[in-house]
Amino acid sequence: QQLSTGREAYQPVGVAVGGVFLFAWEQDGRVWLRSAGPAGMGPATRIEAMESTEPALAAHPAHGVVAAWARRESGVMRIVSAPVSLDGDGGVRLSEVWPVDAEPAARDQLYLTVAVTDAGVLVGWEDRRHGHTRLYTAFRGHEGAFSDPRLLNDLPQGPRTVEFGAGSGVTRLALAARGDRVAAVWLDK
Repeated sequence: QQLSTGREAYQPVGVAVGGVFLFAWEQDGRVWLRSAGPAGMGPATRIEAMESTEPALAAHPAHGVVAAWARRESGVMRIVSAPVSLDGDGGVRLSEVWPVDAEPAARDQLYLTVAVTDAGVLVGWEDRRHGHTRLYTAFRGHEGAFSDPRLLNDLPQGPRTVEFGAGSGVTRLALAARGDRVAAVWLDK
């Protein structure tokens, strides 16, 4: 079954929630959500009017589904996140959208991932605020705002800076949650 309804669609993701699946994708420069299950598909829902990309979804049996995505603000991509719920007709609703980093992005925040734990939500991303890629994470309890971003990867010191430059060459972070623990994996030169 075709989920998208526009001209071009990219980067599909999906999670299981209850007896259905929830899917997100980028379509024509915006992020969309749609549920699908044995009773059919719910309506395709654009989650916001501004340019957006790179959806990520995570589900928790007790705390539901959380979405995260990058949206264009002041010319750069900024990571935001929101809880997602389903109505009785298979439609999707977003709760309050939270910026993952309270400080507005000066450079792109991209290639995000999200995990939901017993204690809260962890979002990770590639951040270019220092002129090269660094990996950051931010955590919030199931209620409230995100913590200040924390650097995840090591930064090169000494001879490594000659070989790799100012950055560490990290990219493509993935998170997986179980209980109150999160595992992180990424590419690193």
